[in-house]
Amino acid sequence: MIHDIFKVGIYEKELNIDNNFLKKYATTLSKNKDSKITNSNVGGFHSKYLDQKKFKDLSNSVVEHANIFSKALDYGKVKITNMWCNVNGHKDFNQTHNHPASKISGVYYVNTPESCGNITFYSHSWFVLSQAELSRNNNNYTSVTWWKPSKEGMLYLFPSWLLHSVEPNNNKKQKRICYSFNLR
Repeated sequence: MIHDIFKVGIYEKELNIDNNFLKKYATTLSKNKDSKITNSNVGGFHSKYLDQKKFKDLSNSVVEHANIFSKALDYGKVKITNMWCNVNGHKDFNQTHNHPASKISGVYYVNTPESCGNITFYSHSWFVLSQAELSRNNNNYTSVTWWKPSKEGMLYLFPSWLLHSVEPNNNKKQKRICYSFNLR
């Protein structure tokens, strides 16, 4: 018998939100240099924290699904503590990071052209797994990383401590646009 003792869940839900406003807002904001900060982003635009009241449909959906996920994790009720947008052009990416002082973090993809880069999650045992050649095939027990596609309309929620990165946008003409958030 095999007992799965250390599982990590990632919540995935396709949302039915009109992304036109979100695209326009992020694109307009990204042209304002005073609205930019640098966190995990290498190149591209990372906004300062946004007023979530301006994004009622997105905020409400995120909180609804985060509370479903939070209940499964036994975290209790959560609410958004901060939200920002990222606009990544050609070769822009987000380096490996996590989100301290939060319980759940997430991303909602608004614009995802072909070859724009996927989100990659790192096993909490990556430092051991990456040192050992344990298996020829990656599976839930031996994978160092696991990725999910950047897909327009997709919401991903994950424990804030989980290390993750976003691959470079290899689309020369279009930008990857997403909104990210932390909850506790």
